[in-house]
Amino acid sequence: MFSVDEHLLEVVQERLTGRKNIYWIIGAASSGKSTIGRAISAQSQVQLYDMDAHVYGSYAGLYDSERHPANTAWLSAPNPLAWQLDLTMEAFDAFNRAASVEHFDLFSQDAEIGDVQGPVLVDGGITHPSLLAKIIPQQNIFCIHVNRAERIHAWESAEERASMKQWIFDLPDPEEKWAKFLELDEAIAQTIVAECQRNQIELCMRDEYTSVPYLAEKIAAYFGIELSP
Repeated sequence: MFSVDEHLLEVVQERLTGRKNIYWIIGAASSGKSTIGRAISAQSQVQLYDMDAHVYGSYAGLYDSERHPANTAWLSAPNPLAWQLDLTMEAFDAFNRAASVEHFDLFSQDAEIGDVQGPVLVDGGITHPSLLAKIIPQQNIFCIHVNRAERIHAWESAEERASMKQWIFDLPDPEEKWAKFLELDEAIAQTIVAECQRNQIELCMRDEYTSVPYLAEKIAAYFGIELSP
């Protein structure tokens, strides 16, 4: 089973020491992180950094088998998605914890972070806020949470998420795999909420009546980011 590389975490902590203007919006799938992040960035001088886009994009060619064993195991699997879905709940959680620290390693070395001294707003990519709170101040983290029914509805019907369901239904035993996927999605959501509460990380429950402008203003104000009209 995978475990957190504590030394690597310390290296990341050292790299980001003194960076007080990195802000991070977290939350489970379909919470609106990306939409809110874009809204804040469009009305401010804050640079937006899409963590998921890097994890599944630019980081993919940078993983080192010794330094980043969790991500290497995942991406070297014949079918990385099937590999994740075959993990037990405990192994999936351990994988995410270990992989998160490896992501932090690449994040902290990214020129988009190191060469920019202005404020950066990071969108998502987090399954364990307790680890994130070790590399940036907890007051620089804001969590958006939506209930399980809304997340399932999004996975089942949102056009932008249709590809994920199709990929899973192309696997053997698709109904079983889809149920497992939704179970893992719920586990991530519950872990995020529990760790936010334990680490005094600001958390906002969002429903269908919570508008983008309202939440963008709320989060920007919490971070001290000034929005233009």
